[in-house]
Amino acid sequence: MLNPRAISLIVLSLLGSTYAEDYECVGTFIFGRHNDRPAKPTNQQTPLGAEAQLKNGALFRERYYGLTYDNEPVDSEYKIEKLNDEGFYQASQYYGQAPYSGTIAKSHMAFLQGLFPATDGPLSNELLIQSTESDLDNGTVMEYPLNGYQYVMMDFQDPNAPNNFIIKGDVNCANSDSAIAAAYKTEEFQNLNDTTFDFYQSLRDVLPEEDIATSFLNFGNAMDIFDYMNVNWIHNSTLHDQWNITLLDEVRLLSNQFQWLISYNETDVTGDISIGGQSILGGVWTYLNTTKEAQSPLINYFTGSFNTMFQLNGLLQLDKLSANFTGMPDYGATYIFDLMQDTSDNYFVQFSFKNGTDSWDQFTVYPIFGSEDTMMSWDDFSENIKQYSILTLSDWCDRCNAGVEQSSKYPSVCVPYSSTYKAAKELQSNGVDLESILSGDYSSLDIQDSHHSKLSNAAAGGIGAGVTIGTMLVLGALFLVFKRVTRSKKNNVPIATSSESASSDSLAEKSV
Repeated sequence: MLNPRAISLIVLSLLGSTYAEDYECVGTFIFGRHNDRPAKPTNQQTPLGAEAQLKNGALFRERYYGLTYDNEPVDSEYKIEKLNDEGFYQASQYYGQAPYSGTIAKSHMAFLQGLFPATDGPLSNELLIQSTESDLDNGTVMEYPLNGYQYVMMDFQDPNAPNNFIIKGDVNCANSDSAIAAAYKTEEFQNLNDTTFDFYQSLRDVLPEEDIATSFLNFGNAMDIFDYMNVNWIHNSTLHDQWNITLLDEVRLLSNQFQWLISYNETDVTGDISIGGQSILGGVWTYLNTTKEAQSPLINYFTGSFNTMFQLNGLLQLDKLSANFTGMPDYGATYIFDLMQDTSDNYFVQFSFKNGTDSWDQFTVYPIFGSEDTMMSWDDFSENIKQYSILTLSDWCDRCNAGVEQSSKYPSVCVPYSSTYKAAKELQSNGVDLESILSGDYSSLDIQDSHHSKLSNAAAGGIGAGVTIGTMLVLGALFLVFKRVTRSKKNNVPIATSSESASSDSLAEKSV
């Protein structure tokens, strides 16, 4: 439901092209959700989902290239003039990123097939002609197979990759896990769990017991129950006929309440519960700033999970405009941050939301961060980003994993930012040979015992017992060494004193 302020702002943004005519779109950052898939757990995408993603990509082709899927020209106020005018993929003009997981990765690829369809028509750009044709010495002209299928580079992120935090900032994040676990213990959550118990138990009559156990039917599993019913509403005619849209909508509403409770805290907007949203928001600024400064890439497309979108809604203050932003975005929904430039070469950011991939899902412009204007100056955008986002891996490691540095749950990408690692580097600068320690030679430590005599290699070896080439075991052993060194030599080497904090199993993985 829209409030009066939201209605007035959106009406102004929809009055037509007169407002946008003073601006030119010069780049964009798109954050999209995957499309239709089987019920979880799954790594697959359905043919329906792939087709919807392709059509969605084709709509963005029209928006930014001014070309249809069949390469026919169309009018677009958001056409980026510096993109090649034949809609052909060029690595310098496009960058994409997605988690290395089946469903999301496949949705990402299907979108790109619509954004960059096979091109077998004649090209006028000489550089593009050279990249798509090859003359042989006998005069034969070879062309790419599959009618000119475009091989678009995609940056898929492994969970341990340095940039994975941008799209999956709540994964491998102890503090995020703890914040979500704490949300389950709040009075609001417990009340909803109690008041909805009878409703969920009543679903026993319409849900197959071999798929969902009776003990599973409660508010704590609201999202999984909705996902099961939503997928089968689309794909299972037998179950579809047993239910009705009113029942599905009631299950959907409760799942929205559940997800909002574990995604956003209005009294602590930038708290640990929204780390995933803060991370993608930092990525928005980082990549748009690159576009602004280097004029490349011009299109950035990232694909992620719905839980991150819930968090984004709160951080951007979209929930203040419409209660719809406290609910589940549809398959293929996209959050669009267009980099705009006025006639005086000033930069602005305009946010649009497209909820799904159906033809009636329109690009709708919304003001963000509580602004009254749908066109935000770059400086204002940057100031808000500083307040509501996580911009670097170092900051993410600090925010996410405080207290677990000596734990096996500490992400390997964060090791260079840990106090233990920094202490190891300082030891190296003080002449300690860490490689020798790993091989069992502790002579470089020059450790004095309480009687001021050097420890023997055998005695020092006890410090490193069990050390292997595994990074975490090495750092754990070094931590013990650092404590002994500082006690005996008093050389002011900083000591890591963090203790392992309890964390719940990562709930973010359920948000595909």
